Formats: sequence, C-alpha cells, structure tokens
Amino acid sequence: MGEGRLYEEEIMNARERIVAAQDRLVRLFEKRPSAAKGTGVTKAVLRDGLVCEASGGPWRMTFDQPENYGGTDSAPDPGFAGRAAVAACLVQGYAIAFAKAGIALEHLEVEVCGESDGRGNMALAMVQGLIEGIALSMGGRPSFPTIFTIHGETLHNNYYQNKMKAGD
Repeated sequence: MGEGRLYEEEIMNARERIVAAQDRLVRLFEKRPSAAKGTGVTKAVLRDGLVCEASGGPWRMTFDQPENYGGTDSAPDPGFAGRAAVAACLVQGYAIAFAKAGIALEHLEVEVCGESDGRGNMALAMVQGLIEGIALSMGGRPSFPTIFTIHGETLHNNYYQNKMKAGD
C-alpha cells in the first residue's frame, strides 16, 4: 500500500471519528440538555515581573508582556492566547462542519487579526470586553454583567472607565 493511500485513510478515519463523536453528543444533548452545559475554570498566578502562569486542569500556559510594556518577552502575551483561542475554535468548528458534510480535509487554516490600542491597557473596560468577547466567540453570553474588582472588593455596577493604578 502506497504512502499516499495511508494518508488518505488517516484523513478518512479522522473524519469518521469526528462525525461519530458529534453524533453521540447530539443524541446526548437531545436526551439531556443539561449535559451540554459546563463551567471551565482557569487560574492565573503572577510568577516574576509580568510573567504569569495560567492553569486549568492538567494544562499550563505561560504568558509575559513585551519589553516595551515592562515584561521580558519570554512568552506570548495574553492577546496571543485570545486570538489563538478564537482561531482554534473557528478551525475546529469548520472541521466539524466539513466532516458532517462528508468532506475530508487535508489542510484548513484560519488567520485571526485583533486590533489593540496600548493606551487602553489599564482600563477596566478592556478586561470586561475581553471576558464578554470570549463568551460570545464560543456561542454564549455572560449570564450576568462582568464584575471586576480591585483589592477584592465587589463592585456591583457596570462602570468600567476606572483606571488601574500601581498597587491595585
């Protein structure tokens, strides 16, 4: 059997695996809609300067900021992770749709561009926007307005124009 034939079989096996898994999930969610709901928890811990480690379950990712923002540029910045998450969700969503349509893919690539304005890096509105943007990109909405706190106080309002300052 030639190398090309093995590659084609691998592509077909991947497509069949995706379709079978998606079909199982559809049946499960039709039977028990609550099974479709879940909560992901990710924790970030500041390690050194602006280097932080984010973790959730068995997964770990390290982030930093570029030198001109006060970091050491030793790891990607969180904006990269946000764009990567959106790009990965799109690629996987398209792959599922193509697999269900019976189309075997050899290559699929998505590019996500995100604009930013460095002047807003200290605004709470940016944090609130990122949180809600992630929820929207995954087909959901936050169940309540984002509450962002400084020093652990709970601030029950929707005003996000405060600036974070040294010591916050």
